[in-house]
Amino acid sequence: MKHISTLYLLLFFLMTNLTGCALRKAAVHPDPSGFIIRRDDDDPGIVSTRMPFMYYWQDPNYGSSERGKKFRNKKHYILYVKPVGTNYLALENKRKDFAKAVNRVADYLSKRIITEIKQYKEGSYQVLVEKDRDEADFALEIELTEVGFGTPVFYVAAWAIPLPGVATIFDANFTGCLAFEARIIDLSSDNIDVEFYDRKIPKIRLFDINKAISQSGPLRDISNDWAKEIAQAVSARIDRDEVKKRKGFTLVPW
Repeated sequence: MKHISTLYLLLFFLMTNLTGCALRKAAVHPDPSGFIIRRDDDDPGIVSTRMPFMYYWQDPNYGSSERGKKFRNKKHYILYVKPVGTNYLALENKRKDFAKAVNRVADYLSKRIITEIKQYKEGSYQVLVEKDRDEADFALEIELTEVGFGTPVFYVAAWAIPLPGVATIFDANFTGCLAFEARIIDLSSDNIDVEFYDRKIPKIRLFDINKAISQSGPLRDISNDWAKEIAQAVSARIDRDEVKKRKGFTLVPW
């Protein structure tokens, strides 16, 4: 009995520390890629607290400028969504199977963002997606800056260990992550009106089917959340709308 108690105490210690490490890892801001200009913390355009991303900047002069006035009273604007890029990851120097997997993630994220923007109707603006950049008012450009795949074998093996909580340790530490940088460009002037970036790990679940059967499944989970958040963000007026971050824990196993 004493040995069992000691084992549970050790397990609790490991769960607390490893899960804490994973959450701290998720809170670490991604390294800059040069795709956007990261402004100083005292820049008046930074409104990260109202958006679900680690960093969100909007041109503080946009609302008072002529181009800002042009769109302030419009009920919709036209957005060109550029396919999600992977240039920063230098895939030509990586293994072919890894490069293909990353490109699949980028393609999936692109499609989900377009779908969510088209379906979202509750923002201050209705955003119309246009395939032709020349016909659009704005362009949304996104670059993946970090892609980490999970380890399904370790995750499934953890569930075979007859001790509660072991799989939770693996769930929080071997599930991969994604990071991106993004910008919204006013195509009438080529000015950058918005910049933002974020980094996520997949939702923590008691058991996750996606993590058990696929390396990229958890990254699709992240992409689904980002697509919804980005759709809301591009449809919001910063001074009126607040976009809440999606929860990082769920009981749904997929």
